[in-house]
Amino acid sequence: MSRGNDLILKPRKAWAAVALSLLAAGAGQVYCGRLGRGLALFAGALAATVAAGAAAMAARTPVAPAAVALLLAAEAVGLYAAVDAWLCARRAPWPYALRPCNRAWVYAALIALGTVAGAVAVHVPARLAWGACRMASDSMAPTLVKGDRVLVNRGAYRHSGPSRGEVVALAGPATGGRTYIQRVVALAGDAVEVRQGRLYVDGRPAEAEAAAAGAGADARPIAWERAGETRYCVRLPPGVGESPDLPRTVVPPGCCFTLGDNRGAARDGRHFGPVPLADVQGKVTRLYWPADTWDRAGPLE
Repeated sequence: MSRGNDLILKPRKAWAAVALSLLAAGAGQVYCGRLGRGLALFAGALAATVAAGAAAMAARTPVAPAAVALLLAAEAVGLYAAVDAWLCARRAPWPYALRPCNRAWVYAALIALGTVAGAVAVHVPARLAWGACRMASDSMAPTLVKGDRVLVNRGAYRHSGPSRGEVVALAGPATGGRTYIQRVVALAGDAVEVRQGRLYVDGRPAEAEAAAAGAGADARPIAWERAGETRYCVRLPPGVGESPDLPRTVVPPGCCFTLGDNRGAARDGRHFGPVPLADVQGKVTRLYWPADTWDRAGPLE
C-alpha cells in the first residue's frame, strides 16, 4: 500500500473479487470499482431468488417448475458475476485508488442482505410447505406403524381439498389440538357408516376383497378397502364390540371424514366426527424413515 494525495492505492486481487462474488453476486464488481455493474448483478440475483420463493409459495407443491427455473437463473447470474469479477480484477487499473464503495461495511452489507433475503425467499416457504411427523401408535397399521417417520406436504391442499383415499395430517379443535395421521374415506355429502370396523359409504361397503389374517400378535382379520381411486389394506377389530361403530352420518359441507387403517386401535372420525377442511394440515406423501425394514420406505399409495 502507498499513500499519495490522501489516496490509498491497493491492487485488485482476482481471487478476492471471485470470493466476494460467490458470497454475494455483484460484490466482486464493487470491489473492483464497478459500482453500477455490481449493484445491477446483485439486484438481478436477488430478484430471481425472491421470485423463486414467491413461486414456491403460490404453487401446489414446493417443488414447482417456475421456482426451480428462477433458482437456476439466480445461480446463473451468480456464476456470471464470479467470472466477470475475475476479469474486472485483471483489468483494473494500476495504481488503483480505493473509493468510498471499497469499504468493508459495503461488502458486509451486500453479503448480509443477500443471505437474509435468500433464506426468507427460499427456505422459509419450503419449511412452511413441508413437515415431518412420527407415528406415535399403530393406528394406521399396516400402512404405517409406530415409529415410522413421514413427510407431510402442507401445500398440497392450498388450491383444493383432499381426495378420498389420501392419507392426511389433522390438527385442530375437532382433534383437541393433537396431530393425527389418518385416511380420508368420505367427503362432504357422503353418508358414512362403520360396522365392526367395516366402512360403508352411501350404503355400499367399501371393502374390495378379503385378505389373509396376520400372524402372532397381529393375528386380526385383514381386508382390502377402496376409497376413490385408492386401494389399501385395513386391520379389522378382532371381535364384535372391540371397536366403536358409527351410525349413518352425512358429512357436512366444508368437512371430510377420516378413519385409521387399524380399526381396532385408532381414535378417528368414529370418536370426533367429521373434520373441517381447515383442520387438514397437509397430505402425507412419503414414508422416509421406516421403523422396521427399509423395504417399506417410499411414496405412500
